[in-house]
Amino acid sequence: MVRAEADVQHLEPLRDGTYRVTYLEPGRRRGEVDGDVVCIAGGALATPTILLRSAESLSGLSEQVGRNLSNNGDVGSFFEMPPDYPSVDCYKGRENTGIMLYEFWDEHRITFHPGLHPLALFGALEVHPPDIRPFGLEHKRWVEEVFPGRIIAGLCMGLAEGEGRVVLTDDGLPEIQFSLTDRLREHISTCESAMAAVVEPAGGRLLHTAREGYEYGDAHSMGTCRIAETTELGVCDRNGEVFGHERLFVVDSAALPGPLGVNPALTIGANAERIADFVVANR
Repeated sequence: MVRAEADVQHLEPLRDGTYRVTYLEPGRRRGEVDGDVVCIAGGALATPTILLRSAESLSGLSEQVGRNLSNNGDVGSFFEMPPDYPSVDCYKGRENTGIMLYEFWDEHRITFHPGLHPLALFGALEVHPPDIRPFGLEHKRWVEEVFPGRIIAGLCMGLAEGEGRVVLTDDGLPEIQFSLTDRLREHISTCESAMAAVVEPAGGRLLHTAREGYEYGDAHSMGTCRIAETTELGVCDRNGEVFGHERLFVVDSAALPGPLGVNPALTIGANAERIADFVVANR
């Protein structure tokens, strides 16, 4: 049975060794379901939210729940190509998940993903050259001149430490605490230098994606219930099983121990399949 659009509120271990999952259906109607195996796959934001709401019932839950939030080191930019280059349709063709450059991996532990992008992405970000404000008549005229034929998206990913955190508000809702620390600023600067080294020799220029600098994205959030050796370091063991709570598993990006420096989709899927094999073999 599938319960679509159900919002899980709480997990509770029962005396017979099973778990009770409490959820809200559309219209805020309350429901419950019991099971002997629970796999949480809400992503790096919703999964720690569920565990934090359930902390009073899940005795001994690691204090690492919600900590170590990483965005996989994502730093987004756009390139403005010189006018003598062939025109491109920036929202058609192979997008950046299909192109990866490892030129800077050995020295800086970052990968670079140039490619095409959805039209809406250009409008959603404050894309502008460093010498033009991201609004106003001058910006409008610049956009008319270069978009879409001379714009290519670029994304850096790298091994930036997870320094964010997911906590609960008084209403039990998730709140993200994420500050740009000195280490993260250094990572952004490294990515900027790498991207400039790609585009500037071709006569292009690197564009900003935020009012000042670059969008430090959240598309690849991970690490908030990470796999570790002990509860002092993480939330679950190598099989994704929450420490101290048999048959309760974290199977999504929250379980990844840290950033990968490449698109994490295949790793997330592979890890989920690995945990599923363990669950089936040990039921």
